[in-house]
Amino acid sequence: MSGKLKRMLRKRGLMIALLLLGLSLAAAVPTYAWFAHSRMIAELQAVKSPNQLFISGAYAEDVICFEIPVINVQESGVTSQLFPFAVAGEYSDYFTLQMAHTTNVPFTYTIYEAEAYETQPSGEYVTYEVGEKWAEFADLDFEQRLKSDDVTSWQGGTVYLKKGASLSASPFNGGYLNATTDPIDGRLIATNKYHEETFGEYSQTYVQKYAEPLYWQCSGIKSVEDSQQWGAKPFFKPFLLEISWAGKNVTNAKETDIIYISVFRE
Repeated sequence: MSGKLKRMLRKRGLMIALLLLGLSLAAAVPTYAWFAHSRMIAELQAVKSPNQLFISGAYAEDVICFEIPVINVQESGVTSQLFPFAVAGEYSDYFTLQMAHTTNVPFTYTIYEAEAYETQPSGEYVTYEVGEKWAEFADLDFEQRLKSDDVTSWQGGTVYLKKGASLSASPFNGGYLNATTDPIDGRLIATNKYHEETFGEYSQTYVQKYAEPLYWQCSGIKSVEDSQQWGAKPFFKPFLLEISWAGKNVTNAKETDIIYISVFRE
């Protein structure tokens, strides 16, 4: 990722772009045009950018803690991986998450709510080491980063993030805004509905079909369970991004996809 791109992402403070390294087609380069048009993308379906909402690490750490390393799709018995992140910032009743991704690799992307436990829970979970609070949040006091005695910080400790409800299922019902099925291989790909918002005047003729990003969106997500008791305090809400390939014809080829996740205040 270029230094210019990193600086731009830090300046906006509420978006993150990730590369699935090791997993490019000739048309991959035009995909970076997303970032030049992020303001227009953010306004799809009438969502707006807030002043104080961020994508962060799962426990309000620097956004760089949300990373996706090389994915080995040929490891025996493994058909998915979970990657934790959070939405954090000043209090807001509800917010919208938007995810965009290319489709060079036929992965399935699903975002789940996550709940933190001090001990290993039943079900599917991720073990997470809590890092230093992001400097971006120097003025925000996150009560969730404190242990039960309200004195000792979780920093340096271990929490277990349990996989909860899918944001693509009821009652959230998040979904793709521009999806269609490729008539050749049956893969889910993007229509040209948001081509202009994504690439501007760059002709669709020169954009390979798997480089046209799919846009997924979920609105009406509660920032905290009980807003009346929580009050107008800073919060962070953990999520798990699941990348899965069960039943898909995927190999460890040198394919690259880009994921772009943003959060917006409602």
